[in-house]
Amino acid sequence: MLELEADIFEEETELKRHVYALGRICGQTVAAMRRQAKNLWFGSRHVSPFPQLKNGSTDLPSPQPAKYSPLESRDSSPVGPRFQTPVQQRQPVATPVSGNSSLQNMDVVNMMEQLSKTVTKEVTAGVAGVAEQFASSLASMQKSNSQDEDTHDKFHAISQSEFRDSRPTIPDDDPNIEDYDMLFDTMIETWSIGGKKPRPVDILHMYGKGFPHGSTRQRVFKNHIRIAMRAKRINKEPLAVLQEIKDDLRTYIWETVLQKQTRIEAQFEALQQGALKHADFRILFEVKLQDMRESGIEIPREDTLYRKYLGKMNSDYRVHLLSKE
Repeated sequence: MLELEADIFEEETELKRHVYALGRICGQTVAAMRRQAKNLWFGSRHVSPFPQLKNGSTDLPSPQPAKYSPLESRDSSPVGPRFQTPVQQRQPVATPVSGNSSLQNMDVVNMMEQLSKTVTKEVTAGVAGVAEQFASSLASMQKSNSQDEDTHDKFHAISQSEFRDSRPTIPDDDPNIEDYDMLFDTMIETWSIGGKKPRPVDILHMYGKGFPHGSTRQRVFKNHIRIAMRAKRINKEPLAVLQEIKDDLRTYIWETVLQKQTRIEAQFEALQQGALKHADFRILFEVKLQDMRESGIEIPREDTLYRKYLGKMNSDYRVHLLSKE
């Protein structure tokens, strides 16, 4: 920029183009580049013509650098009155209309570029702020949901620990495996309400927890698990293995429908209050009646059941009850 000479340009427009190009590279503003171009042009030979030599020589002296500001009066120039051009005789150099138009277009383009950069920065900053707020809100929502899930899981874990204490069991002297399966399925359904369901492989292993240690059913269960592990079926099809265990258990300890009915009737007839409290005796009586209904035994009439109930009570309660009548 400092080595640029205005005398090598024939038009002011060309000079301005070079000054604008160099100014853009140097990072100058548009106003500074415009002032620099004006200063160079007013200090060139195009504005201050050289005087005619007396000897008729056509050789032009080397141009002298301007020592005054273009905005100052030429009367104050130290060069001398011989080199001064009267103000009224000074003719401005004609600049093509197309050059001024292109210069104005360059100014507009530069202004638009600066404006677009400013707007882009502001929009980018605004979008970044909105994105940050959205991410913060989303993180807080996820944290809240995670806390709710953790609370729900803790509550569900406590509920499961309470249900584990009341798992159904069945000894080998009880052939009613159907009731055990019904209670076990009910327990699994209860665990699955409002929480994470147990995995099928967990259900398989929990089924064998209801058999007493060393019982026949437990040995059958462990043997099936061993076979399934050899065949690598425990994780692939645990429910199918469980169904096979259920079917096989019925072939070891079982009873026919007639045997079941005979057993339940014998238990009903053998029921006596003895030293039991009346509340305990009453619930045992109701349980046996329900066993009779489920096994298909015909329930006696109400008056017959009343006589049987009195006959099973101990003498003290029976006398007390009959005295009220």
